[in-house]
Amino acid sequence: MVLKYESKEDGEEYKIDDTSQRILEKLTRGERVATEMQEYVDVNTNRPIHYRVDQYLEPAGLVTIVEKRTLADEQREANVYALTKEGKKFVNQHRFNINSSEVNQLREDITRVNTTIRGIQESVETLSERVDNNPTHDDINERIQELQDTEDEQTKSHRRETEQEFDDIQTQLTEIVNKVDHVESKLEQQDDRIDQLQGRIKKLEDRSVRDFLPF
Repeated sequence: MVLKYESKEDGEEYKIDDTSQRILEKLTRGERVATEMQEYVDVNTNRPIHYRVDQYLEPAGLVTIVEKRTLADEQREANVYALTKEGKKFVNQHRFNINSSEVNQLREDITRVNTTIRGIQESVETLSERVDNNPTHDDINERIQELQDTEDEQTKSHRRETEQEFDDIQTQLTEIVNKVDHVESKLEQQDDRIDQLQGRIKKLEDRSVRDFLPF
């Protein structure tokens, strides 16, 4: 909120914006150089502070330079600012309006905090739902046991099937061996038969030869 102030010195009207109001509020706590007011005024450099003091607050007679001070981290001297009598009077007359900017900032901070809290609460609720929907330790152990039982039954069934297949193969091998033995026996019989036939052929040949001998 921009306030207006009519200077007692030159009668001109000056606009006192939020940054200028924060400078005035900070100076109610004592003399300050610009660097010491940066964080409170919410600026990153001294330039906005110097500009408002030089262009508005000092010409309006609300702020004055009481001395120059050499700071340890600065090579040049810095102005030390303080409220004038009119500056203190202005702050007292408009304290509610001046503080309103700070109050608004606090309200914004509170809103951000509440938003963060709601986000955390929603995250907690989501996690709680996930925990509720997830199986417990006992449920997991029970499921593992079921899988093990199922696996054991499947393993037993597979073993029985394998044993049956092995028995079938053994039976087939036995049948094959028996057939081989039978074939070998037949071959031996055929060999004997061949030997007999060859013997008879030999006898017939011998008789034929004798029939042609001259005696």
